[in-house]
Amino acid sequence: MNISDKHSVAMDLLASISEGRISLGTVAEQKGVSLSSLEHLAAALRRGGMVRSTRGPGGGYELTRPLSEIKLVELLKTVGMNEQGHKSVLFKAILHNLGGVTVAQALTTANS
Repeated sequence: MNISDKHSVAMDLLASISEGRISLGTVAEQKGVSLSSLEHLAAALRRGGMVRSTRGPGGGYELTRPLSEIKLVELLKTVGMNEQGHKSVLFKAILHNLGGVTVAQALTTANS
């Protein structure tokens, strides 16, 4: 499945954005992550319809819908997940079981 650090950073990015409009520079400083990597992730999340950006003073990124409406599998696929060669029953079962889990639920579980 190749879940990597970028998926974890994407979760952190969505969590930061969920608190209100925020610039990637601010997130980079808060999380100690390179601005360049956040820009790539934000572009993927924007293409995936999870975030939108506003330019100019007071601009930044915001969610297009609550984290409770974004499925974890959707995030994994949007950020990039290597499915090639992973057509096994186990892989399909994992994706099926994650199908109903939202990013909000995953963050709550991770923080408990």
